[in-house]
Amino acid sequence: MQKKTSLRVVGILSRQGIVAIGAFAIATMLFIAGSGEALAQSLQSSPGYNQIVVLNCHEERRTVHLWIRDVTQDAPFVEKGSLPFSGGICQVPRNQLATRPLIIPLTDSHTHEFVAVDPEARNCGGQNNPNKGPCQRLKVWPILGDKDGQFLPMWVD
Repeated sequence: MQKKTSLRVVGILSRQGIVAIGAFAIATMLFIAGSGEALAQSLQSSPGYNQIVVLNCHEERRTVHLWIRDVTQDAPFVEKGSLPFSGGICQVPRNQLATRPLIIPLTDSHTHEFVAVDPEARNCGGQNNPNKGPCQRLKVWPILGDKDGQFLPMWVD
């Protein structure tokens, strides 16, 4: 008899949702950087993640700014870069991936907060400010850093 493996949806990463990532065995999508292909892999051990891999699938194809903060150290947000529309897995042919994902390393045993900012969003006023609600295209918290963990894929839609 073949063992059944089921994939568990952790959350839907969208501009309207805050996703809590649980500290238990989960299944996630592994993104192969630059190819636009994804493979499903079941993670069985680590409660945290060693890095975040971000793709920009903004429905209006705008550039987003990516911010992270170390909640454990009560640190302010630090901008990790901007990411143009990714194409690729965003409903266009794989060979037309416009950009590679942006990779954000995480600190081991620390809790992090991630925000993708859209300065062109309504009521944002052109500000690249992760603390201003109308500018937040995606906010994910808490994310546990784990040097032995896998990466956490995120799609900004």
